[in-house]
Amino acid sequence: GKQRRKRRSLTEEEFKRLINSSPYERSIVYHVAAYTGLRRSELKRITWNDINLEAEFPFIVVRDCISKNKITQSVPLHPDLVERLKHKKQGSETNETAFEVPSRLHHFKKDLKAVSIPFKDEDGRQVDFHALRTTFATFLHSNGANQAVAMQAMRHSDPRLTAITYNDANLMPVGDAI
Repeated sequence: GKQRRKRRSLTEEEFKRLINSSPYERSIVYHVAAYTGLRRSELKRITWNDINLEAEFPFIVVRDCISKNKITQSVPLHPDLVERLKHKKQGSETNETAFEVPSRLHHFKKDLKAVSIPFKDEDGRQVDFHALRTTFATFLHSNGANQAVAMQAMRHSDPRLTAITYNDANLMPVGDAI
């Protein structure tokens, strides 16, 4: 629960630029990470067997053997993501890994640079792959999810992680709330 690196969330506009301009395989990985909060290590081990796109509320199962907290949980999918995953799944084997997760930060930095998103901001906060979890938490809070829902979606056991460590307060609509 200790923050090793100062991270920031992508804004919605930055996120859209990133997924719209990155190569397809990386774009879908970034999209899944920012819309589910899945960690890079978890994404690498998700197979098509773990993804249910036909359920009333589509989801990805994060099995206990790949989850950081060693608990099997279902992660709901955003409708935009469901459509992209249906397209990607065509012709895939069910036991195949679903995502080609870049093994190096180099690719992520290159994709950020291509759309003029600095890796580090003026405050020293960075946008690395794990910052997509910060983006997910910030999107949840910005769109009105209460703390309990955000905590469950992030698969956290400590509410401080969700509220403080993974929430970019600079992007919260404080003025709108007031």
